[in-house]
Amino acid sequence: MTESDRVRWNDRYKTGAYVARSHPTALLEVNLNQLPRGRALDIACGRGRNAYFLAEQGYQVIGLDISDIAIDSCRSDPRCTQDTEFGAWDCDSNLPEKIGRFDLIVVIRYVNIALFKLLHTYLNPGGAILVEEHLRVDNPQNFSGPNSPHYRVPPGLLRKLFSNLEPVYEFEGMVDDPGGERSMLSQIIATKN
Repeated sequence: MTESDRVRWNDRYKTGAYVARSHPTALLEVNLNQLPRGRALDIACGRGRNAYFLAEQGYQVIGLDISDIAIDSCRSDPRCTQDTEFGAWDCDSNLPEKIGRFDLIVVIRYVNIALFKLLHTYLNPGGAILVEEHLRVDNPQNFSGPNSPHYRVPPGLLRKLFSNLEPVYEFEGMVDDPGGERSMLSQIIATKN
């Protein structure tokens, strides 16, 4: 991303984007019991809904997002505790050098193919990734999410990108979001042996 991307996301958060979206991602909530516990990384964490949920479940969580506004919001949220750490970071270039390894890495609706190819190197043995992306479709305007194919993944891509991990759960298709919207999604949970 560029500085213009940071400005664009900051403007979105300034105008209240995603304030109503305080619930954790359903994929994470439903599958929590089969995920390894410990240290978690929430990439493109936004206002922190998944990071807070994980911290409430006993994880030590780091949340990263390009938006300074989103990160400031996370840090000032009463749910921010010693179990949550948030940082403004442009994940398009890489992850912070000394970020370490994790038992769980969560990426929700943030497409970064180059980073996805490296995520396994940030996992502890037995660790898991949980990724949910908007799926490319012929008629994206009929579903929630971006219209641009740049922000959607083609069918089968997540399985290919994480082929060096053991898939635990995979899904591609339509999902009814809690807000009543319909989304075409690609989802994967995979573990490192």
